[in-house]
Amino acid sequence: MRKRPGLILIIAVCLGMMSVGTIAAQDKVVLKLGEFVTGSITEKVLEQSYSFSAKKGDIITVEALPDPEKADLNPAVELRDSDGKVLAANDDFSYPLALAIAELPADGDYIAVVGRSGGEKDGDTYGDYSLRVSVAELVSSGSKIEAKISSDYNAPPTIYVMRPEKSGSLDITFSQKIDANYASLDVIKWIPNDYPDTLVSLDSTAKLSKATLSVDLEADQFYVLQLKQASYSFGDPVDFPVTLELK
Repeated sequence: MRKRPGLILIIAVCLGMMSVGTIAAQDKVVLKLGEFVTGSITEKVLEQSYSFSAKKGDIITVEALPDPEKADLNPAVELRDSDGKVLAANDDFSYPLALAIAELPADGDYIAVVGRSGGEKDGDTYGDYSLRVSVAELVSSGSKIEAKISSDYNAPPTIYVMRPEKSGSLDITFSQKIDANYASLDVIKWIPNDYPDTLVSLDSTAKLSKATLSVDLEADQFYVLQLKQASYSFGDPVDFPVTLELK
């Protein structure tokens, strides 16, 4: 049979182009810490990876939320080191928020991964998401937090991370101005590879200007203070103040 080198060359070139395209689709996107990026989980793309650099001892939070206009995706997140070892994972922190938290073991490059609850095999949701990776500044007894909460009901929650050095009781004083906009407060224990433990949920705050809550915390565990809009607002979004004092 006569060989057809031209045909072989064309096939080889086409296969090479397909290979390059596949590699490009899997490239990790470099993140800017503290800023949201958007993406999509689809039938063809069941996981998206993002890279960032950080330092030993940094407390990293990885937040993922579905598109609030069409919240079809139930997101899941993982924090991995450069070798692919999972440092933290979560798919159901406080719906619709997926949140992973970990202290980094070394300086270097890390990977934040967004997927769907249930994973590639057992998951069944698709859709758009927003992702943010941040270096958390821990709050503790003695901290006073002057938060600004968006009146947009679909805005991401505002979170603060605690990691007590000693076990014991902590008083949290919540203050706000009684107005058309008011906030809710959740105190949640983040548990690795498990559902979180909600210690306090303060959401009926329409006529509440100030309240002090006492919670028992365990040493060296991560806790999250979560603030978000508790009322529906039909006007243009504004930021309103909420104060938390920890003692």
